[in-house]
Amino acid sequence: MKERMERRWSQLTRQDVQMLADTTPVERYSRTGLSGGPYMPPFTEKLVGKEFTVRLDCGDSFRYHFSGIHALTWEKNAEGVHEEYAEALELPGEPDIYLVQYYCRKSVPPMAHTLVLDFRSGLATVCIARAGVLAEAPREIRREFFFGILEGYADTGARHGFTEELVGTAISWTYRDGVTIKHIYTAPKYYTYQMTDEAGRCWVASNPADYLKIREQVYVFSFLEERQAGTQGFFLINRANLHDVGAFFGIQAHGMECCMVGAKGTLAEPYAWEWCEGR
Repeated sequence: MKERMERRWSQLTRQDVQMLADTTPVERYSRTGLSGGPYMPPFTEKLVGKEFTVRLDCGDSFRYHFSGIHALTWEKNAEGVHEEYAEALELPGEPDIYLVQYYCRKSVPPMAHTLVLDFRSGLATVCIARAGVLAEAPREIRREFFFGILEGYADTGARHGFTEELVGTAISWTYRDGVTIKHIYTAPKYYTYQMTDEAGRCWVASNPADYLKIREQVYVFSFLEERQAGTQGFFLINRANLHDVGAFFGIQAHGMECCMVGAKGTLAEPYAWEWCEGR
């Protein structure tokens, strides 16, 4: 029987959360946790020079321009231009689908935008995530999903949207040697994960989750670490080749994180607990 992993999370106030977001430099918040690794593709250059507008069904529009791999300007509803450090990855095996994330500098409360852009279908998803808004747990992220289209594409009425197609399945994701985490897509609004540390001790937890369908065999899986570190994880999955690209946004005791990852997966049995049972 494996020993249970003991984990604790620091309690932070709203003031702590804002201070950590304001004082964590780009070179730190973009290179934390599981960022990088052999299964994360290089940051894409295919968006450099592109200008495009996402029109959302809620009535908002976002204008974007990538002047460099990490240089992004954007404006919402023509209300003023913002310049940000951004990261963008193309989904392996699915050309023209991109995951983009950026922290909105000087935002109060701290805010990050995560985008899924499909330049084949013209469909787009925008996830707006904020820290410091939940009074009883300020470090926990709260977010909303918005769906729409890229300007210039015919509006056929199709949209990315919520799905239950992953529910009941599981994938073990390897981020680098020795770092494999099993995601069990437990229920329409929850997931469970299993992991072990370097000492072989195990950890199992369940958290709120959302599932979106982007196109056939392409999904978004996103979770919130409720009553833990509060972090948002956001993964764009190619189920055909079991490769993903992902992003994290959260406030750790040592500073903010807003970084991207990549992993290679293998299909797993949802309710096989061998990792934690030592078999």
